[in-house]
Amino acid sequence: GSINVTVGSPTKVKDSGAFTSSFYVQYQVQTVAPDLKEFSDFPNGVVSVGRRYSDFVWISDVLHEMLPGCIIPSLPKKRVVGNFDQKLMEYRSRALELFLQHVSCHVDLGYCEYFYLFLNTDENAFKSLMATTESRMAKKMNSVSDTGYSMWNKYVNNAGKEPEVESTIEDFKIETMEKYVNSLDVALQNAVSNAKIIMEHSKAQAEAYQELAGVWTTLGGIEGDKFGGTLSHVGEKMMPFARICDSHADRQGMTYREPLD
Repeated sequence: GSINVTVGSPTKVKDSGAFTSSFYVQYQVQTVAPDLKEFSDFPNGVVSVGRRYSDFVWISDVLHEMLPGCIIPSLPKKRVVGNFDQKLMEYRSRALELFLQHVSCHVDLGYCEYFYLFLNTDENAFKSLMATTESRMAKKMNSVSDTGYSMWNKYVNNAGKEPEVESTIEDFKIETMEKYVNSLDVALQNAVSNAKIIMEHSKAQAEAYQELAGVWTTLGGIEGDKFGGTLSHVGEKMMPFARICDSHADRQGMTYREPLD
């Protein structure tokens, strides 16, 4: 079934579980999946949950473990300082949204049970889920075989990749501008195409009136006498319509086509 995931409303929240006064950023993850049974208990298949950065790291690690060999989308890098800058929070919110969207579209990752639990489990139940899976994953990591597996999985997921460099707000601005320019280019191409169609339509009208005028004039010459004169007169009256349409087509070209070219 279809699934749509968005991440927004980054908020600075006090960490109630910390001994010292510390804070973290919480993101609202909203999922719309009316066709999936995993979301059938929610009105219209819509659910919104609060998630922090470490929760995203958890689901990334779980996907690595559950689906070895799959390429897991990258998360934005964690920063030691400056995490509560508004522009940075908005940028990371967009980057986390892209991460979830890429996972949801993947033929295997998007159907992982833990991914659904990440999207629709309330915060208290989710903490218990994290604790359970982290304990199990920690035990597996103590075995030699799992260490070898982890090295291989890391190699598979990073083979042929460029070294990851932390994205900045400027990078996000450039990406946004690039998408805008590409969209603008498509819109301009459509405008040029439509302007050409409008101009060609007016030119075709002008030619049709001119041909029709010629037909009436020819028929008038064939008929002769009074009826023939009437037909020729109709042909003469049509010629101005042809010139008007032709002139209109030229004005349309100057108004719509030339500025776009």
